Amino acid sequence: MIRRLSPLSGAVLLLLAACGRSGPPPRMYVLGNPQRVVTASTSQSRLPVIEVARVRVPGYLDTTDIITRSGSQVIPSDTGHWAERLSAGVARALAADLTTQLPAMHVTTAQPASSPARQVLVDVETLEARPDHQVVMVANWSITDGRAERTLLAKHSTFAIPVQGAGDAGVVAAMTRAVSELADQVANGIRRAPPRH
Repeated sequence: MIRRLSPLSGAVLLLLAACGRSGPPPRMYVLGNPQRVVTASTSQSRLPVIEVARVRVPGYLDTTDIITRSGSQVIPSDTGHWAERLSAGVARALAADLTTQLPAMHVTTAQPASSPARQVLVDVETLEARPDHQVVMVANWSITDGRAERTLLAKHSTFAIPVQGAGDAGVVAAMTRAVSELADQVANGIRRAPPRH
């Protein structure tokens, strides 16, 4: 005698079979390039402080999923994840790029003990891969006087970066380049209105 499974029982069996699939675990990625390390000790006490005070990312992007967007559909990668939330990754990578570009200043994502010379505020509208093999980044950003009392510069930036490598690694490299291009613009803005020592 053959017993038929109910639709619910069949769905449970399919779910269990999917969970039991074996394969390599997803790879973990971070934004930004590894920093060149040279053994040294330098005093930063006299340098003007630039604080990357805020990076906001839309909720659907601010996860550990590496997202591709196709129209209104959001598709997370099965093979790779961010090692941190995307907003934290953008803030860290942006600060690292600014550190490289502004060696006469101390760039930090941590709130300094006293008022910084400048604050950088970023609102990312989108940072995602597209099916046409591009990463698109759209961001509004501003530089304030450090006490957030006066906005010195406010800009809207859009970047379309071709994805040149394959898979998640290619997407991560293109996103890293998009953040670097944003850092170029922010650094130029800070140079235009350099903080006083």
